[in-house]
Amino acid sequence: AILDTFQPQAGADWTVLTRRLARPEMSSALRRASKEAVAYIRLGGDEGRRLKNFNSSQLSAVAAALSRRLTMIQGPPGTGKTTVGAAVVLGYAHMARSTSPSARVLACAFSNEGADNLAEAILSNGLEIVRVGRPSAMNPNLYNHTLEVAIERNPEASRKVEEAREAGRIYRRVPNSKNRNAATTAVRESVWACQVAATAALRRADVVVSTCIGAADPRILASCGIYPDDDSAPPVNDLHAADPDASKTPPG
Repeated sequence: AILDTFQPQAGADWTVLTRRLARPEMSSALRRASKEAVAYIRLGGDEGRRLKNFNSSQLSAVAAALSRRLTMIQGPPGTGKTTVGAAVVLGYAHMARSTSPSARVLACAFSNEGADNLAEAILSNGLEIVRVGRPSAMNPNLYNHTLEVAIERNPEASRKVEEAREAGRIYRRVPNSKNRNAATTAVRESVWACQVAATAALRRADVVVSTCIGAADPRILASCGIYPDDDSAPPVNDLHAADPDASKTPPG
């Protein structure tokens, strides 16, 4: 549809142009990783990770998705679209590792239910995920894989949050300027610590799963080094504590 909006130039080969747009230039390492992933999925995994058996059309969809910019997979309910999508994510995770140690996969679905179904299918393939979004809107079975739980389980973030709560209690008991400044500083430090913990969790995961809207979560953006303003960026030393490679190219 996009190509139809352009006026063809004399001598232009639209067939070649369409193929170039559909199939991006890939490095030899990425092409090799793509072929390895397709072969692995076709074999149904290995002894450590068993995958579901795919039919020929499903394997074709996986192979296409791992070699093209955009692949649209259509099918009635119950035909395995989510399972195929999880296999594609597995392939991309392998390709990401082959490209850069900091590269990660972002998998999105239109609704929370769809994102939960995709997350469970990805988990069944043995990948580590972080589910981003409101835990109350998610499947309870995924609670331990949420970003909120990852932050709560981070010792430094938990300590800073408790310090902020205590500073707030002190200020409410004795509301003077000294205690107000202490409480403000403690809250700011707790926010930074939670962001560092979120960045560490997101960069450890193989796949980050969210809804399409949830993909704009500031914590996901921050894990890629994108901040709306300088005040929201954690101190550089804290970023290095979360990830020694934080100063290098952020995850794609």
